[in-house]
Amino acid sequence: MKKEAIDPIMQHDQIEVIPSSLISKRYTACGPLFHRWRCMNRMRLFGVAVTILGSLSATTGAYALNFDLGNGISLDWDTTLRYSVAQRIEDRDSKLIADPNSDDGNRNFDRWSLIKNRFDVLTEADLNFGEVGPLYNFGLFTRAHGWYDFVYNQSNDHDSPLTSNNISVAYDSFTDKTEKWHGRKVEMLDYFLYSGFDVGGLDTS
Repeated sequence: MKKEAIDPIMQHDQIEVIPSSLISKRYTACGPLFHRWRCMNRMRLFGVAVTILGSLSATTGAYALNFDLGNGISLDWDTTLRYSVAQRIEDRDSKLIADPNSDDGNRNFDRWSLIKNRFDVLTEADLNFGEVGPLYNFGLFTRAHGWYDFVYNQSNDHDSPLTSNNISVAYDSFTDKTEKWHGRKVEMLDYFLYSGFDVGGLDTS
């Protein structure tokens, strides 16, 4: 199984945590500490909340089906569905933008843009034939994984065609390899035959 590529840049604001005891003491007096807290950018806090809720609301559903095909043959089919979403909540890094040779990843996603909007499917099937000649519990097992991410199947937020290092695609598009590994793919994880048989009176598998 190939190692999946690392997700592109995702940066978070650093939010200063002020103890509630200090806030309550300064609240009525409207002291400097309270004003400092009150004047924090509300959208930053909202962005953090969205990111946290997004990670918590990722749904997973597992489904199992069993089929009796007759003549001792059975099929067990299990499928797991997952949805995940993530968002960038910080502005582009000005230091990275200043370097035209390493600014693409930073420019691809603007503030509040989704960096992941992905469905995953993991499915496995176990086809068991029972006894086949000298073999017993003979079967075929397969497992596959596929995903589709809407973010990487569309244009991105890159806004600097003069500094783009993409040659094969437009400046505001993802490369073919990025679309392949992040946008959409199906891969076989396992496929093998299994069985049990008798060797000198000993059960072997």
